[in-house]
Amino acid sequence: MTVRWLIIAALACTGCGSAMLKPPLTEGCESSGLKGCEDITEGVLAYVDGDEKKGRAALAKGAAANAPAELQAFIKVLRDLEKIPGTSAFMKPVMDVVAILEAKVEQAGGAPEQSGGGQTGAAGDGGSAAGGGGGAATSTLPERLTMTTAATDVERLRSGTVRPNNHPRISACGELLPPGEGSGRCVRLRKGPFVVTDLSVTPRCNLFVAAGNSDEGPAWVLTGDLSVHGARLLVKKGQAMVVGMVERGTDRSCSVTYAGFRPYGPGS
Repeated sequence: MTVRWLIIAALACTGCGSAMLKPPLTEGCESSGLKGCEDITEGVLAYVDGDEKKGRAALAKGAAANAPAELQAFIKVLRDLEKIPGTSAFMKPVMDVVAILEAKVEQAGGAPEQSGGGQTGAAGDGGSAAGGGGGAATSTLPERLTMTTAATDVERLRSGTVRPNNHPRISACGELLPPGEGSGRCVRLRKGPFVVTDLSVTPRCNLFVAAGNSDEGPAWVLTGDLSVHGARLLVKKGQAMVVGMVERGTDRSCSVTYAGFRPYGPGS
């Protein structure tokens, strides 16, 4: 129980750009195959928090360890942050970082392209590569190499708002109630596997959000005036995510807004 509420306290960070963006940045950087993800993530978050000098230094260090293809993949991750609910307030500094990384990609990728063009011209003047005496074959990187994770794949993102008090599918859900509550009703929002990233409850509404099943009970339960962003709350296969109320007199306007994504893999 103590561990659960420590996690909840850590997640309930309102208006904190670094806390909200760090999980998708870290995941996107690692899945893009970059080296020095700690420096690159630190650089982005420093920009978001207004420390441009620190951000440029960390980005320069991290970018220097990577090829243009990897940087291009991470640029796509940065652009896709705007698809995550609640990130719009941070996109201006994020796009400043995009401009910096795009400039580094252009600088790193320009020389090979010019070299390839020179060899092509020489072959045209003096015959084919085979007849010209061993001109080395060259290749160029694509202009954009994209890398999408489940957390940024628009086809996997899910969100919605539910008012449980007047929902047509509300029913008893005693096995998923918060500890100490004897009765209550809830609405099933999502079947697992599903990852919850954002939760927001109408202020002063006695609602709860939980995940679990009737055999094992709740895997996790959140209550109170929730404002959770950038979380990774797992709803496993065979479990369901529910929103409910423990008082029948709950205001009909009380609602829960949620967002998350379906992870890649079997059963999702």
